[in-house]
Amino acid sequence: MTTTRSKKLLLLALAGMALFTLARLALFIVYRDTFGNYPAFDIAAAFLRGLRFDGAIFFTFTAVFFALLLFPVKNALYHKTVVWLMFPVYVFMGGFLAADIIYFGYAGRHMANEPFALGADTGFLLDMLPVYWAQTAAAVLLVAALTFLWKRIANIKIIPEKSWKRYAAVFIIWCGAIFLIIRGTVSDKPISTIDAFVSGDSNMGNLTLNGLFSTAKYFSHQSTASSGDYTFFDGETAKAILDSYRSAPCSYPEKIEGGRPNIVFLLLESWSAYYADSYGAGGLGLTPSLDALSEKGIKFTRHYAPDKRSISAIQATLTGIPPIGGLPSLGFGLETMAKGNVGRLLTDAGYDTVFIQSSRRRSFYMDAIAKSLGFKEYYGMEDAGAVLDYPDKSASKFGWDYETYMLLKEKLKNKGVEKPFMAFLFTGTTHTPYAPLPEKFMRFPHDKDGENGFKNTLIYADWSLGEFFRSIENEPWFHNTIFIITADHNVGKYEKTAFPEDYRVPLLIYSPIFKGGITVDNVTSHIDVTPTILGLTGTEGGDGYLGRSVFCKDNSSFAVMSEWNVAGIAAKNAALKSSFSRVLEYTPENLSPELVEKLEKALLAYYQVEFSRIFGGKGGK
Repeated sequence: MTTTRSKKLLLLALAGMALFTLARLALFIVYRDTFGNYPAFDIAAAFLRGLRFDGAIFFTFTAVFFALLLFPVKNALYHKTVVWLMFPVYVFMGGFLAADIIYFGYAGRHMANEPFALGADTGFLLDMLPVYWAQTAAAVLLVAALTFLWKRIANIKIIPEKSWKRYAAVFIIWCGAIFLIIRGTVSDKPISTIDAFVSGDSNMGNLTLNGLFSTAKYFSHQSTASSGDYTFFDGETAKAILDSYRSAPCSYPEKIEGGRPNIVFLLLESWSAYYADSYGAGGLGLTPSLDALSEKGIKFTRHYAPDKRSISAIQATLTGIPPIGGLPSLGFGLETMAKGNVGRLLTDAGYDTVFIQSSRRRSFYMDAIAKSLGFKEYYGMEDAGAVLDYPDKSASKFGWDYETYMLLKEKLKNKGVEKPFMAFLFTGTTHTPYAPLPEKFMRFPHDKDGENGFKNTLIYADWSLGEFFRSIENEPWFHNTIFIITADHNVGKYEKTAFPEDYRVPLLIYSPIFKGGITVDNVTSHIDVTPTILGLTGTEGGDGYLGRSVFCKDNSSFAVMSEWNVAGIAAKNAALKSSFSRVLEYTPENLSPELVEKLEKALLAYYQVEFSRIFGGKGGK
């Protein structure tokens, strides 16, 4: 049998895509109690969307073989050898998808880190084969059918192209198509697991996704900081250690008026406590708007970011899950595991939900992340435009804060009447490279990569914050709204601070609903934001988090920070860093051995319980 090169390649591609479609169909049939109650249109849409993820991971594994078959080699034995070299890859993909279907029944999600965490326990897989004899038999039959098909495909001879021009066209078309399919999009960001969850429904997201894709994405984006082996105590001991820090009663501010409040959560790019007079040493005069608001609100002076990445702050504040080595991050697999996202919980509780960032819509995969977290509306840089007269309107690579605030004001104009709303806004002008600004903000000699450039953009960002509040104070929804303001992380380049101050950022809760002018010095963290929002709105679901509401803290509370292969913990008057096997440093230097040991145990228990809460295991609840 003979055929053209393109037809043989197409046959190989269809065979591979058929494996993934059969796996998705098997997943649907085996777990029809999970997926079967959805409308037929939603199920069909999930199957169609799934083709993007199937194609991306299929060609990731097989692109090299397709490239070999595209070489202008006429030898039939060469082509037959390449096709048979592909066969084990197809068998591996089919076997992996079968194992993922079985795993789905245990975890309610696809695999992520599990293949990398088996270690010496791989033998248990052989023990499971008799239990899942039907699935094993089906897999064996599938391999047998694939073997029969493969013999036929391998024996197909390729008819050489009649001219070099025709060959070049075939080569370019196939290479271009494979490249685009692997990326899954024509945008600047290739598809990731988060894109499977754009419908906002985790079940339809799981039906869209496949386990090979989610595992590969986890592997390519997992932290190199840790293997994820966080078993330091037995499960009950780890839980008891953390519970000993969670006994403080909750004391929410007394409301002056209003029913269920609106929530506006502002996450500010790189606003270190060091540079804000109301939170730092004072005297810099860079943040008068935030300082004025802090005098009228509830100011938390010992609030810490979990690490120094923006995506970690978004993850921690909106899901309550800290960044931990061995856990995938938001956008790269965590969304398949995260439950109780604040956007979804408030949406389900009857809130309108809006997500806005100053960066481009696709930046950080935030368009897909927002939908996966349950936010009903999403906007980015493309929706804001430019209002002020900037020296270079395209210079701010992460958007303009003022325009983003005005976009938020516009989107909230008709909200808060029939039902409350939650809005999340993430700024960006204070991100390097620091864009040149109108003259009134250029207080220092500007440097796009230096501290003076940051200071100028901070002055502008603070002014933008103040203008936002001045523009909304007469809006009908303003007097029933709680504003939560914090930063994703500090700058990290210019502050003259040591651990743990290099993780400290402002946290302000301000509202006309309750009295302000209060300073709180209990230690708080980004993972406390989600339970705080749920507590302030009276929404159920705030108890299943590692963090607690900031109004449920006392002098014993602590915050944990990640730093590559090191973790840190900060309590009110002490802090330490650990490599998970030993304490590396602590402060103050005269800290007693008993307190060092106590802090280290709290840190280790924190990692063990949270890792196990997500993946299940010895340390979980």
